[in-house]
Amino acid sequence: IVAAGILPSAIEMMDRLTIEAAELAVSPGYPAGAGAALLVELDGVAEQVEEDAAEVERICRACGAFELRAATDDGARALLWKGRKSAFAAMGRVARAYYVQDGVVPRTKLPEVLRRIEELSDAHGLRVGNVFHAGDGNLHPLVLYDPEAGETERARKLAEAILAACLDAGGSLTGEHGVGVDKRGYMKLVHGSEELATMRAVGCVKPDVNVIALIPATENAIGDNAIHPSDVFTSLSGKTVEVNNTDAEGRLILADAVAYAANLGVDEIIDLATLTGACVVALGREMSGVFGNDQALVDRLLSASRTCGEQLWQLPLFADYKESLKSDVADLKNTGGSEGAAINGALFIESFANGTPWAHLDLSSAVVEKDTHLARKGATGVGVGTLIEYLLEMQRR
Repeated sequence: IVAAGILPSAIEMMDRLTIEAAELAVSPGYPAGAGAALLVELDGVAEQVEEDAAEVERICRACGAFELRAATDDGARALLWKGRKSAFAAMGRVARAYYVQDGVVPRTKLPEVLRRIEELSDAHGLRVGNVFHAGDGNLHPLVLYDPEAGETERARKLAEAILAACLDAGGSLTGEHGVGVDKRGYMKLVHGSEELATMRAVGCVKPDVNVIALIPATENAIGDNAIHPSDVFTSLSGKTVEVNNTDAEGRLILADAVAYAANLGVDEIIDLATLTGACVVALGREMSGVFGNDQALVDRLLSASRTCGEQLWQLPLFADYKESLKSDVADLKNTGGSEGAAINGALFIESFANGTPWAHLDLSSAVVEKDTHLARKGATGVGVGTLIEYLLEMQRR
């Protein structure tokens, strides 16, 4: 419907289980035996509404709808919406309790994600009612469970798996209700753990420094909208980038984040990223590289790392290597080849700082394969200690 250029004022969907609950609760009179009900409301000039309604009917019939019903007056309209508006409360008619999630997926991925939710429901042995805003892909799956039967933890795990399915489809943690106590544990699924940990520590330490955290996140998943070799990407800064390595997609959004920070007029920018394998080759996994266009900023970060016990090593931001980033079709390429790759990666990011004092930590020690002096085997959280010590030193000055 939306792809046809029709923009309903509302487009909502309820599945079979939700319809069953709504009928038991408020008797809206939805079609018996329907696997789902799609509620579409149109408004505007009468002639346009009639034309759009005819097109909606044609699309629905082409997609297999077996019954279409149009409200002829306010009472009929109110009854059709009554079931949808009562859906959450109505679940009490078919279950002892429910756990509701709030995720969002691209509209084109709704069928895929709904099928995945059905698979997860079967795998966990719990029913799921789906009621959602079809127009913007905002899902509200209701996991039904019985706390007295010991199903609470299973319901939580199913809800988490559904949220992961939304993320796998290119969606996000929340469509409209935000991130609170329940969702904060899932933030690590889409955002950098070092930045999250740093901001949590900032909230505890409360240094007299204004700190802004920007967390760009992406994944190199296969999809119909994935970047391709030789694509030209227009960045937030307006600079164009020739993609000559599709595996170096993270630096594209990191560059946008750096440009965004520079546009805010901040005094300095510090970015952290597991940007290159080349830094691991150069330094191993027990120290990380630091680059910068402002030596005083780099020196302060090195001092902070020594104080907290993290190991940073300054690598050169060798300007001559910018030649390898030149492109014939864009302002620059996203990689400069395998030689000096850590330096080239830093030079690429530096191109978007717009003259703002900037430092880049290439976190080659973000994960270690054995216990070290700072962390056990696994993710280390490196960078958090350096940033917090850096802020404290700024406050002391």
